[in-house]
Amino acid sequence: MLLDIYRVSLKILRLLNNMNSNQIETIKKGLIYCRVSDQDQLKGISLKVQRDSCIKWAKSNNFKILGIYVDEAKSGTKTAGRDGLDDAIIHCKTEHIDAILVIDTDRFARNEVDHFAMKAILKQHDTKIIAINQLMIDESPEGKLMETVLIGINAFYSRLTGRKVRKSLEKKWEDGWWPGWAPLGYLNVDKGTIEKPNKIIETDPLKGPLIKEMFEMYSTGNYSILQLTKKMLDRGLTARKGKKICVSTAQQILSNTFYYGLMKWTDKEKVGNHTPLINQSLFDQCQFIASKHRQFVMRVRKHTFLLRGIVRCPIHGKWLTAEWHHDTKKLRRLG
Repeated sequence: MLLDIYRVSLKILRLLNNMNSNQIETIKKGLIYCRVSDQDQLKGISLKVQRDSCIKWAKSNNFKILGIYVDEAKSGTKTAGRDGLDDAIIHCKTEHIDAILVIDTDRFARNEVDHFAMKAILKQHDTKIIAINQLMIDESPEGKLMETVLIGINAFYSRLTGRKVRKSLEKKWEDGWWPGWAPLGYLNVDKGTIEKPNKIIETDPLKGPLIKEMFEMYSTGNYSILQLTKKMLDRGLTARKGKKICVSTAQQILSNTFYYGLMKWTDKEKVGNHTPLINQSLFDQCQFIASKHRQFVMRVRKHTFLLRGIVRCPIHGKWLTAEWHHDTKKLRRLG
C-alpha cells in the first residue's frame, strides 16, 4: 500500500516538473509601446487603455513585460523625435526581446516607409511587432497582405487628416486668428462646443502683463538679455512648464511682431484679432536696443556651415543655417 502511494507521488512530481519546465520554455520577453499624437489626449485615458490592454494580452499569452515605453503628443507620420520608440529599439538591441506589443499598427507608425523600415531593424534582432487588436497580421502570405493594406489605410487616414487640418488652419488665418499654439503671454481658449471646437487667442492674465513689462524694461537699454531673464524670473515669468526662460527664448519674444498685433505665418502677414500687449513704437525701440547691444553688426558665428547666408527658405522667407546637436541616444543606436 505504501509502495503504491510512493509510486503515485513520484509520477505526480515528474508531471509537475514537466509542466513547470514547459511553462518556463514558453514564456517570452516583450516590451509595450504606447503613443498619443495630440496634447489634448494626455488629459484622457487613451494611454492607460493602450497600456492595460497590452498588459492583459501579455499575461494571457505568456509574455513577460520588461519595459513600457511611451511617446506623449508625438505624431505617427514620422519616427524622428519619438524618444519612447528610440528607447524601445535600443532595448531590443541590448537584450533579446521577442516582440514589441502595440494596441494597433497605427500606434507604431502611420507612414509605410517608416513602418517597414522599423520592422526590418527589429527583425535583425529577432523582434516582432504584435498589434494585439490586429492578430491577423503574421508572417503568412495572407498576413503580410493584410499588414500592407492596414498600413496603407493608416497612411491614407493620416494624410487625409493632415489635409483637413491644413484647411482648418488656413480658414482660421483668413478669419484673423493665429492658427497655432499661443505665444508666451497668450492662451489658446476654446470658444466652441464639444462637437465643433474653436480655439482663439486671448491674453494670459498672469503672464501677459509680465511680457509687456519685459518689453518696457528692455527698451530702456539698461538690461542685457541675460539680466532681463533673471529679473523676469524674480517677477514670476516662466516658460510653459514652469522653467526659467532661456536667453534664446527671450530673444525670440523681443523680436516677435505678434505682440504688437502683426501675425506672420508661412509667407503671409496680417494684423490679427488678438489684443496686442504692446504698441509698435515700443517694439521698434526694443529692436533698436538689440542692434545697439551688438554694435549694429551681425554676430560672428563660431562655425561656418555650407550654404549659410546663401539659401533662403521659400516658405518662411528666413535664411537657412545649421547648428551642432549631440544626440547621445542616436549615437548609441548607430554604435
